[in-house]
Amino acid sequence: MEKSGLDAFELAHIFGHKIDEKTLEKQMFQIFDETKKPYSLFTSASNVVLIPKGLAKPTDKMDLIKICFYKRHIDLYGNNLIGLIDFEEKKVPEWYNEIEWLEPILPKDWEKRIDNLLEYRKQHLLEKYKAIVI
Repeated sequence: MEKSGLDAFELAHIFGHKIDEKTLEKQMFQIFDETKKPYSLFTSASNVVLIPKGLAKPTDKMDLIKICFYKRHIDLYGNNLIGLIDFEEKKVPEWYNEIEWLEPILPKDWEKRIDNLLEYRKQHLLEKYKAIVI
């Protein structure tokens, strides 16, 4: 089996997926709807970034790094976030434009794996919200 090299990385969430992880987001968006639950962000593919192993935890606590990830997410996907409106662009570090973002390394059969991810995400959200499928 061919090694992908992805074992040198770990996934880190960009936006918080727990209610008590939203402090910085409250500062970075002019409108923050406290009634919206962020649980779907746990399984959202656009809400994760690959970070070299050992660096994910420090970035969780570094606001300027997190703000850069917020900005990159919005640059790539637009604001597809429920309850977060009007991102505070002026709070993005001035050195943001100097960051060289790498293109993703896609594993073999990534298209097929997307279906598996979507099914997992659907089941996770149904369980999280205790939804009944008819």
